Amino acid sequence: MFGLVRRFRPRAQTKTGALEPPAPITLLAVTHNPDGWSDLREIAQRSGWLLRWAPSCQAAVELIERDSFSLVICDRDVPGQDWRAVVQRIASLQPRVCVLLASSVCDEYLWKEVAQHGGFDVVAKPFDADRLERAVKLASSWRGWSQDCAARPALRTEPRP
Repeated sequence: MFGLVRRFRPRAQTKTGALEPPAPITLLAVTHNPDGWSDLREIAQRSGWLLRWAPSCQAAVELIERDSFSLVICDRDVPGQDWRAVVQRIASLQPRVCVLLASSVCDEYLWKEVAQHGGFDVVAKPFDADRLERAVKLASSWRGWSQDCAARPALRTEPRP
């Protein structure tokens, strides 16, 4: 039978030959209410992720143009702009950045729409630690393999409704 072959990227070695630890995952959370995402802050701290906040799409664009992020978690309810335009704009700025949409409604239709606009996946709010960690690990590993995160295969981290 055919099996799935997973490619591993070798980690860089130091001059002494020791392996360097992998770079930490850097997340940009785009939400107008970071206090409401305290569970994300706790999960990120426990998982060793570096977390930065942006209160709007414009602030996120400015941060992405200046800094490099592994992933962007965008709130579906960011005021001032439709989430579709936000996801599309962020995905176009750094093609290797995977965009996760955080929504209290997670269904097949929303997931397909996110993928069509260049996003990677949908994560449910309130955040479940196991599912969020799985989505972030999957997106960050895909980011390492691909030049364009939006070109990823159709993968789901959330169970079907």
